[in-house]
Parts: sequence; C-alpha cells; structure tokens
Amino acid sequence: MKVTFGLNPEKYSGEERNWQDWQKKFIDFNPSEETWFHRLKAGMIPYTSPHGGKILSARTCPSFVSSFKNRILVRNIADLEISNVNDTVKITSSHPYGEERHVNYHHEYQLGKEFPFDKSVFKNPVKFVSPFWMYFSEKAEVIFSPVWYDKSTQFVQALPGIIRLEKNEPVELNINTFVKQPEKNTTYTIEKGTPICQIFIVDIKKPKVFFTNNIDKKIVAKRMSSLYENIATLKSVNIGKFITR
Repeated sequence: MKVTFGLNPEKYSGEERNWQDWQKKFIDFNPSEETWFHRLKAGMIPYTSPHGGKILSARTCPSFVSSFKNRILVRNIADLEISNVNDTVKITSSHPYGEERHVNYHHEYQLGKEFPFDKSVFKNPVKFVSPFWMYFSEKAEVIFSPVWYDKSTQFVQALPGIIRLEKNEPVELNINTFVKQPEKNTTYTIEKGTPICQIFIVDIKKPKVFFTNNIDKKIVAKRMSSLYENIATLKSVNIGKFITR
C-alpha cells in the first residue's frame, strides 16, 4: 500500500520556502524508541515485595505492544499558548504562517447540552489543523489514538476513533482534541514538537509513505465541492462511507 501526504494547496501553495520541513514538524514516521516501554525487558523483571520476586513485563501484553508498533506520530507544529484571564480562555499560536493554519475549534454547542464536560478541560474542542491531505492507494481503516504514554496528555488529549478511507479519497489530517483549561489567571504552553496523536493503519505493517507538493488539485476540488455543497444547503454530511462496519 502507498500512503501519500500532499501539501494542502488551499493553505500552502507548494512554493512555500522549505515546505518539506512540515513533515518533520507535524508528522513523525519514525518515533523515537527512547520511551519507558522500549527500555523494559521483554521477559521477566524484578519487582519490589516483601518476598521479592519477578513478573512478566508489559512488553508481553498485546494491547501495550500494539500501541508502539507501526504508528505515525502527529506532533504540534508550533508553540500554542493557553491562558486564562479572569475565567476567559485565550489560545495564541506562534505558527509562522498564521494562527488559522494551526488551530480552529468545534463550539461546545455542537456537542449538545448533555455532553459530560470535564471541568478541567476547555469546553471548545481544539482542532490541530493539518498542512496535508492524506490519501491511500487502497481502501484502509485508520485508528486515531491519544498518546497515552506521554506526559503531554496532562495538557492535550486527542479524541480517539477509527475511520474507513476509500481508495484515493483525500482527507485532511486534522486532529481533534481537548486541551487543559488553565487555572484562573495562569498560562501554559503546548510546545512545538509535543505529541498530540498517534495513528495506526489497520493490517498494514509497513506502508510506503510519500510526500508531494504536486497533489492533483482536481481530486481535492472534487472532495471540497462535496463538503461545501453540504454546508451551503444545510444537508447532512454523508459520513457513512467513513464509518467502519
């Protein structure tokens, strides 16, 4: 299978200086293995108890192992400052091409009145905007998962999910998240390079990954015209084809 990431022609002309750097800033195909998990021994490890002893490490657990295999790590592309001034949250981006190319939001009203909001998070889910379209040479199922093992989850947590992608159907690689709401009159920063999400391509061990700034604009135009038509006419967006069965 071939996976292509095409620079979004609506946000980046392809002539932006050093556009290839976005790969390094946003998408990481070779996440560092310098984590507590990779430092664990694969077999028996000692543990503290009154009698001493050994126990199998988490590296023998399939659900732990799968969280570190064949993944794409999505990182924050620029520093994002979150401040709370007298109970009003303000989010400011250091993105060099403008804040609108870094983040936007779902309004809390889109989640309805009964959504079980956690008081510790900002009520408007923050969407980290991708500079890329992503499309596959074959049909694929893709899992989005929080980077649960990283300390960044104290501040930003991706909404998990699984979607089905059709052959050569471009989709923006935007990541929806909840971010921590600062205490009153405090500020914190989600730093550039912070992991915000990991992506798994189901049943594909080593996809061939390509980047291009020559994405076929006809493909994108067809995709966008369908979305704009739904929005303009207030039709329900057809999400059925993205849902796994």
